[in-house]
Amino acid sequence: PLKITGDQGIWLNGLPYEGEFVLKIRGGNLVLNQVLPLEEYIAGVVPNEIGNHSPSEALKAQAVAARSHAVSLLLHNRHTKDGYDLCNTTHCQVYKGKHLRNNDIVEAVIQTAGEIMTIQDKVADATYHSSCGGKTDSSQAIWKGSPLPHLSGSVCIESATEMDLSQESSASAWISSKLDASGMSSWERATLAWERSISKAQLAKNLGLKSIKQIQIMERGISGRILKLRIVGDRTLTLDGEYKIRQAFGMLPSSFFVFKGSQGKTTISPGASISLSGRGSGHGVGMCQVGALRKARNGVDYTQILQTYYPTIKLSTEWIDYERP
Repeated sequence: PLKITGDQGIWLNGLPYEGEFVLKIRGGNLVLNQVLPLEEYIAGVVPNEIGNHSPSEALKAQAVAARSHAVSLLLHNRHTKDGYDLCNTTHCQVYKGKHLRNNDIVEAVIQTAGEIMTIQDKVADATYHSSCGGKTDSSQAIWKGSPLPHLSGSVCIESATEMDLSQESSASAWISSKLDASGMSSWERATLAWERSISKAQLAKNLGLKSIKQIQIMERGISGRILKLRIVGDRTLTLDGEYKIRQAFGMLPSSFFVFKGSQGKTTISPGASISLSGRGSGHGVGMCQVGALRKARNGVDYTQILQTYYPTIKLSTEWIDYERP
């Protein structure tokens, strides 16, 4: 590998990155790695994931979640074959060096330095998303894995507590209800209620079908996200997974949506145009960033925010087994 250092940094995709770099060859491609301490990496993730003007306690919660998630990813070595530890996109976490960094970001990272979440003496994977829409979902439902107690789903907006969003009528009623958006930024408000439309012909094309006769909602999660959808046309397809469903309809913000005019029915015979009303953004597992921001503005500290979205976790700075002489 070729090691590179630059006093003025290196510009990549219009952004400056400082420090030490390593240039490698992997599969006929050049791979440029930035080598940096964990805390420096976290300071480059936080503002690009939750915003650099967020309340202090939300920044701290994001810092701990990002640090926990990073350590968990490092332990799984997802990118070993690619020649690096972590990528800088949403596949891992969005990292952009010192872009958007300010004193508040630095302070949040310093005040939580080395702190991660653990569960049963293991590093807790602290995945997170933009907006749950009312309740978060379980990792088991969204990704079909083993049940994890700290990713089992939680209530984000108190008025959703008694709503069974896995039922069509409740999901429809909740999506049509109005929520308090005071104090929210424009991107936060956009996740509370959104509408999309797609032609039946385009949906069929996206799915490789010639025609569509019916759409059947087969399963919703506790967050209201549609987990399984059946499309009946010239052949029958079953979309199993919230991400596949979002993709089919043109990459929706989330799979927590209803078909406008369906009146709570789970079987829809679509017309030429399909209109959707939805809520939330992202997969819905772990910390809801919009919810964390809301709680921080209401005076909730970062430890309580984390306990809300990751129940049963413990905060720890004693997670590295240092070698002793």
